[in-house]
Amino acid sequence: MCYTMSDKTQVDSGLRMYIKDLRDILGKEPKIISLRIDNGTEYKTDSFKTLLNELKISVECAEPNTPTHSGTAEWFNRDIQEKGRAILFDSGIPEVFWDYAVGFAVHVYNRTLHKSIAFDTPFTKLRNQEPDLKYIKRFGCLAFIHNAHPKGKWGPRARRAFLLGCTNTGYILLSPETGTITRAKHVTFIESKV
Repeated sequence: MCYTMSDKTQVDSGLRMYIKDLRDILGKEPKIISLRIDNGTEYKTDSFKTLLNELKISVECAEPNTPTHSGTAEWFNRDIQEKGRAILFDSGIPEVFWDYAVGFAVHVYNRTLHKSIAFDTPFTKLRNQEPDLKYIKRFGCLAFIHNAHPKGKWGPRARRAFLLGCTNTGYILLSPETGTITRAKHVTFIESKV
């Protein structure tokens, strides 16, 4: 799961969304006992402190200027940023859509085998089912969104777009003509074209 923020002070809303998503997946209230954080100002907001008190989550703060204390998280964030940067560069999609590239990288990462969890996937560990990989397409590839109700006999049956992400029920697409982002289920992809 990946939650992008336009401002670091939105950490509390990101944590709320994470807990809600875990609740939806697990079907029960997740129990988070503690968080290890650096001394960033984003963790010192009143709203974040209130959320931690409300959920009875204890906090372990790392010493200042010691990223090694949260080494796994720092490594993971850097790895995901590099993956997101690589797929964004490969696709030719404008840099302003970096958050979609990072979300796509996390989506693929969670469905990839990892040695640290006995060559299983995070998706399988969390949901107790194998991930379906057939729907995953190349980020930024050319897509045609099917038009269920074309205008007239000779109206277009599809409109052009580029893939920005995958969801459980469809795709997130960028329309180059309007610059709008849309969601659709019935899409044809040409993965060789970006």
